[in-house]
Amino acid sequence: MSDDFIGTAAAAKKAGVSERRIRVLCDEGRVKAEQKDGTTINAKLISGVWMIPKNFKVIKPEGKTSRPSKIKMKRAKNV
Repeated sequence: MSDDFIGTAAAAKKAGVSERRIRVLCDEGRVKAEQKDGTTINAKLISGVWMIPKNFKVIKPEGKTSRPSKIKMKRAKNV
């Protein structure tokens, strides 16, 4: 693997999520890194292996909000 890229196991450990979640995020195009010249680079799937930039960030989808948990909803009803 190139010095500028890491695999899913290292990326998962760095992001604090599972390897499967990293693969899904890569597949959705949500794992990106900004280069020094201001351009962005996405994770690449090469021969079935995800090549993820070392300085990657997970991009959150715009317009989506997380749903409140059932516990929070239940507490709100009781108040």
